[in-house]
Amino acid sequence: MAERIKQQSGAALIIDYGKEIKEGFTLRGILKHQFVDVLTQPGDVDLSVDVDWEEIKVHLTDSKTSKNKYECLT
Repeated sequence: MAERIKQQSGAALIIDYGKEIKEGFTLRGILKHQFVDVLTQPGDVDLSVDVDWEEIKVHLTDSKTSKNKYECLT
């Protein structure tokens, strides 16, 4: 996504209701509003994972000027 924006210009709006700092492995399965094993009923279970905001910030910080190109709203 970052490469495409860099090459073609543009912007990204990324919304996540998780924490700003990712804590470990966050992959989870959701079925009928309940958390379930991700391998339960393949194709029927929704998969969810927290956004790794720290990694996104690395790619959205100008390495030459150290200026941020992002804004975090809470």
